[in-house]
Parts: sequence; structure tokens; C-alpha cells
Amino acid sequence: MLLLTRFLVFLLPILTIVLLEILYFYHASASVVIVLGIILFLLIVLTIRLLNHKKYNSDLVYFTLTYYLFVLCGILFITLLEAQPLIHIAIVVVAVICGLLLESIFRLSFLSAYFSRDLVISLINNINALTLYCFVSFLYALNLLFNIDLAWLTVALLVATSIFANTIFSFLNIQILRRCIYILCVAIINIELFWALSFLPIIFYINSFIIVLVYYIFVSLIVLREKTLLTQLVVRKYIIFAILSLLIVLGTAKWI
Repeated sequence: MLLLTRFLVFLLPILTIVLLEILYFYHASASVVIVLGIILFLLIVLTIRLLNHKKYNSDLVYFTLTYYLFVLCGILFITLLEAQPLIHIAIVVVAVICGLLLESIFRLSFLSAYFSRDLVISLINNINALTLYCFVSFLYALNLLFNIDLAWLTVALLVATSIFANTIFSFLNIQILRRCIYILCVAIINIELFWALSFLPIIFYINSFIIVLVYYIFVSLIVLREKTLLTQLVVRKYIIFAILSLLIVLGTAKWI
């Protein structure tokens, strides 16, 4: 069983690359893509199920959700790219990150004495932030290209933000009421930023970065608070990081 699990951990990122390459460069029929997608999904579920021992079994759905949403939102983001080299690079990046996630879960399950669960939570938080960036960029593109009402896109963002935040907070075993309050706060901040930034003359990639930066900082601070690791020094570091990131991004941004 261990050898099968290790093989699937190695195989899944390769299958992800193959599926995305077929999707973007070989113009396969919709039925072929759907069948390959279903096979990939079933392999993801099987692999993560094998990776989960009984004491981590409650995390199965969140591991699977993180992996599949990242691949799905990565596909949405890649559709926004035009240059073929960028598409190839993006596909490889998606596969590598998927591989890192599976490898981390594998080490947590079979080498738990030498691998921290907190590292996996941190990795999933980072992956969720990247997934959210891809998704928000796609939402802005829908508004720009197809003039879809921001109200509908806001609902989609609300659902996505709630899913990503709930994933992290569930790993921390936060009480449901407090978890809902956290999710509501993060979601409201994201929605307000989404609306406000949509009226600024900046390319939507920058808008998406700002939204995800604020989301990431708030979620990270909540995680540290729940672990009783939140201090004034940590808050200052995150504020400095946010200010420097914004200055660099806005200073090099292409204004419309």
C-alpha cells in the first residue's frame, strides 16, 4: 500500500501536466477532456484517501478540495494567458505545487514524527491564496470581456472566500460560531475591496493581487491568534510586508 501511495503521489502531478497540455494545445474533444478530468479527480480522491491515516481522516475532504480547486482555478487563469511559453510555464507551476501538496500530506501521514502538521496548514494557506488569485483574476476578466454584472461576480467571490477560509480554520479545529465570524469578516473585506478596486484604472492582475494580499494577511493573523502566537511584533511585520508589497506592485503596475 505504501508503494502504491508513493507511486500515485509521483503520478498525479504528471497526469495534471498531461491533462492541461491536452486541454490547451491538442484541441481534444470535450468528451475526452471530461473523461480525463473525471479520471484525475478519482485518482486525487484515491491518493489522498490512501495518504490519510485514521487520525487525519477528517481532513480528507479539505485536502481533496484544496487540490482540485487549485487545478480548476489554475485552468481558469491559464485561459487568460496568450503567449504559449507562459502557458507552458503556468502548467508546470500548477503541477509542481500539486506535487508539493501531495508530498507534504504523504510526509505528514507516514513520517509524522519528522514532519509538522503546521507546515501542511501553512502550505495549504499559501495554495489557497494562489488559487484565490487565479479565481479573482478570472472574475475580473469576465467583467471586462463579457460585462457580467459585478453583483453576480461578488456572489462567486463570497462563496470562494468562504470555502478557502473555512478550509484553513477547519484544520485548526476552531469552534463553529467563532469560525463563522472569522469567515464573515474576511469575506466582507474581500467583497469591499473587489468592488472598490474594480473602478480603479489598473489592470485586473494588480487588483487581484491586492485582494489576495489582504486576504492572506488577515487569515494568517487569525491563524496565529488561534495558536496564541500573535504579538505586536508579528503584526508590525505583516503590516510592513503589506506596505512594501503594495509599493512595489503599484509602482511597477501598468495603469490603463
